[in-house]
Amino acid sequence: MTDTIEEIVVYNAEITYEEAVEIIANAIEEYGRPMWLAVVPTRIRKLVPYPTLLEMMENAGRVSVKRAEKYQSIIDWTQDHLFEQVTPQQVMEIGDISYPTALKFIGERPDIFRKIKRGLYELRDPRADRRK
Repeated sequence: MTDTIEEIVVYNAEITYEEAVEIIANAIEEYGRPMWLAVVPTRIRKLVPYPTLLEMMENAGRVSVKRAEKYQSIIDWTQDHLFEQVTPQQVMEIGDISYPTALKFIGERPDIFRKIKRGLYELRDPRADRRK
């Protein structure tokens, strides 16, 4: 059996029930709960009964990161990179958030981000600024 779902779909015209269950389980583990549906073709999903699919999804659980955790990861990162210049794109990548959310976060935290010019911010240490 091949490793990726794409190879399985292309090269295997007839797939058994056990293979379909394995493909779906791997897709749920790799892509997460809602996204596995976009990866696994309908003909493979139809091989597995709906109650079995529900059980597989319940066992897999949902991997979700809360917004507060994403914001905290940005704050933790800024503490390690004080006085560096960053762009909203960098903040977006660090926190795994969208561009508008990165702009909103930067705007809400003037204690951490000081605007240098459009699209460029300096990371500040709020404690050090208060001591001065």
